[in-house]
Amino acid sequence: MNLINSINSTVPATPVSPAGSTPAAAPASGATPSRGADTVEISGTAQLMATLKANPIRTDKVADIKSQIAAGSYEDDNKLTITADRVLDDLNS
Repeated sequence: MNLINSINSTVPATPVSPAGSTPAAAPASGATPSRGADTVEISGTAQLMATLKANPIRTDKVADIKSQIAAGSYEDDNKLTITADRVLDDLNS
């Protein structure tokens, strides 16, 4: 049976190690421990953002489209059909 120290015990606590673990050996004097190379992975979202930031914004085209949207003349059946076709082509490729 294991003994459990009381709250006011003068016996120091002992560290707990995970089951089956062994303490790491200290490197020899003068030896430097080896380290793995650092790596960085960029997510798909970050890559997309970098691509978008690299391409200049065509402010004249944006202003034209904003004015068409405000006037209610931007959306028509032809534009919607072209957009749907492009989305489907992009999904199928």
